[in-house]
Amino acid sequence: MNFEMFKQWTKQVLQKRFPDAAVEVSLIRGEYTGLSLLRKKQSAGYVINLDVYYQRYCNKEDYDKLVEEMIKESEDDGFGDFLDKYLQYDDAKKRLIAQLRYMDAVPEDALCYEIGDFGMLFFLLVDKYAGGQKCMRISKELLDVFGVSKEQLMHDALKNSEVLMPPLVAPVDTYVRDGMGYEEGGSSTMMIVTNRETIRGAVVLFYEGMLDRIASYLQDDLLIVPSSIHEMLVLPASEHVGNEENLEELIQELNRTRLVSSEEKLSDHLYYYHRFTHAFGIVYEEEEDGMRS
Repeated sequence: MNFEMFKQWTKQVLQKRFPDAAVEVSLIRGEYTGLSLLRKKQSAGYVINLDVYYQRYCNKEDYDKLVEEMIKESEDDGFGDFLDKYLQYDDAKKRLIAQLRYMDAVPEDALCYEIGDFGMLFFLLVDKYAGGQKCMRISKELLDVFGVSKEQLMHDALKNSEVLMPPLVAPVDTYVRDGMGYEEGGSSTMMIVTNRETIRGAVVLFYEGMLDRIASYLQDDLLIVPSSIHEMLVLPASEHVGNEENLEELIQELNRTRLVSSEEKLSDHLYYYHRFTHAFGIVYEEEEDGMRS
């Protein structure tokens, strides 16, 4: 089978084997395909490199044995030892980070803060390495152990994310993806918002004061294109009056044609931010949800 079939079949096999588990497949930093298996009452999960397993499958290794190895790897006994060190919230919050997902793709048991049709999830950063991160997703049960509110955890996760995953905000014509940086002297008023590692950086938009800083820089209200879980594109609203519907259709077309993979999809909608009222929401939504828990 080809890789797409291997990926989908493996996900289905694991979902059948563990019907109460959350099985997610996602592209990690555009470099490899990761699979996470988080079983019921499990407060941590491990991201498995599916590309490596597929290569082994192509080299004639037995598929069933590979699946058993994935399951064993997902248990990762080392996580238990790690978690034991961070059951106290004052210790854990130093490793907290936040990420965004498309709300429809958020597992039912996940601790999640809703923002429009985004779902903000929370993790303990175990390790960073070339090409990705090793993270433990924070479950509702683990939040009870921490003994803090979801709002407090969100505040701390965003604050700490800015330290561990520093923002990269730049005009698109100065952005250098391969160098994970930007050059001076750009003239574009379209801004890219991500982190310096360009991995799951869309959440940078919600770092403290970020929307206001971008609005102040552009001297305008904002239109926000959720291009993927890795990045947002931000436009000055006054330059696109009357073009909002076309922008929303573009977002949906990119998602529909899979130019943005299903695992990296963030939203089908165009968002706005009003710099003076601080209102935030979906442009074509009758009832403005803004941030809601």
